[in-house]
Amino acid sequence: VRYDQIEIGAGEYGLALVEAMALSLPVVATPVGWGADVLDAGTCGRLIPVGRAEAAAPFLAGLAGNRDEAARIGAAGRALYEAR
Repeated sequence: VRYDQIEIGAGEYGLALVEAMALSLPVVATPVGWGADVLDAGTCGRLIPVGRAEAAAPFLAGLAGNRDEAARIGAAGRALYEAR
């Protein structure tokens, strides 16, 4: 199975967020727990408001339509993972 991105719910932070970044996957998360700190101001994913899953749709649609952007965001997450 090959994944192109990952969404992580409010109660599922921690290792899943870090693993997604290690795999160079763009991440969609809420600003709960590590989300706001780990996603580094949007360079390796997007933060959406808690309870507003529909807010992820434009970002996810953009990734689906632009593989280069998805790869750039994923690479930024991988670089942040390696730096920390």
